[in-house]
Amino acid sequence: MGSMYNLSEIKKTCSRFSQAYDHLRDAIYTWARSKAPLRRNISWMFMSNYGPDLPEEYSEIQVQLFVASHALTNPKAIKRILRNVGSEASANEKEVLSFWVDNPAFWCFYAIRETLEDEFFIIEDLLTGQTHLFHSHDVAYMQKQALSRNKHYLSLMAANGSCLQPIGFSKYNSLSASDMQFYLSLSAPGLDLTSAINKNFWPIITLDSIRAIPVIVEGDIELKRTWQPFKLETFAIEDLPGTWVLKDRKAQQRFTFATTDAAMRGLPNYKTLKATHTGLKAILVREKSSGAMALITNSDASYSLFSAMLNRSFAELALPEKPSVSISLALTSLLDEGDHPVPWKKYLTILAFQKEPAEETIPTMAEMLDMQDPSKPFDIRTLYSKQ
Repeated sequence: MGSMYNLSEIKKTCSRFSQAYDHLRDAIYTWARSKAPLRRNISWMFMSNYGPDLPEEYSEIQVQLFVASHALTNPKAIKRILRNVGSEASANEKEVLSFWVDNPAFWCFYAIRETLEDEFFIIEDLLTGQTHLFHSHDVAYMQKQALSRNKHYLSLMAANGSCLQPIGFSKYNSLSASDMQFYLSLSAPGLDLTSAINKNFWPIITLDSIRAIPVIVEGDIELKRTWQPFKLETFAIEDLPGTWVLKDRKAQQRFTFATTDAAMRGLPNYKTLKATHTGLKAILVREKSSGAMALITNSDASYSLFSAMLNRSFAELALPEKPSVSISLALTSLLDEGDHPVPWKKYLTILAFQKEPAEETIPTMAEMLDMQDPSKPFDIRTLYSKQ
């Protein structure tokens, strides 16, 4: 596909736009400092503690990205910056700003679909399905590093008329499109990616804490957390196959699946899951007063089995084929830390997720570095083989 493009000429355009942005950064920062809400956020970001494992310049990198996001995604702000720079700006800088007024920057969560020459790529926007020609020295460098190679990337994108270029530092992780959508919906429900990030920038900073965690699998099954709410006016655990362990509190109950029985053999994925170390895991939670309940499992395959079990056992139920929430263990580990408005929040005390064995399947950094190719999914069978 690279032959479709005159990459040598496009690279000249990329250099021209990059030089313009580098020269305009002070003007962009000055505009941001003139806005009281942005000024407060900038001060807070510089004072925040990002953790001991991050470089000293991390806060400055995030502030630059925050400022560029608010300025260059907003045509009115770009026009103001263009007026502010006046005669001090070069003809190229004015031309670039004028182009961005009509083609503002936007956030993109994407995967590399093809690697071309001269640090060009064909990327796919994972939220829209659109493909773009893309140029980035930083992302090209990431492809040479084991922990960042072939991940999914999150960048503030600027168009130049020929391709897309990232503004500031590009982030990486192993999250899926549905992971990203669910995560941002917690802080900015109903908004598109760019609007959600501009409304609350902190969540994408927090994502950096899980960027090295790969997709975690057992064989062909990706380990996740699934969540599906439902309601039953009357419920008896004895109506379900298998044995379940009850944890009872005043207002809530928790039923943890323990062992199988013969009545489960015809359920979806039974043989496959029965042969795994982690597959047959499920929890039911119930609010006694309202009959509100939820099914929680550790994979989509496991959800299919236990939702079919519930539908078969209770005629009034019609749980959907896919759960309302299905997120990776990387995102699960992030959401189990701190205070997030997750759908299962009212059950957190009785669930006590941090004590669940499923969370122990997230590999340590040392284990990931020992993997033959950390850009690929981590199969937990390698952990069991060492025991």
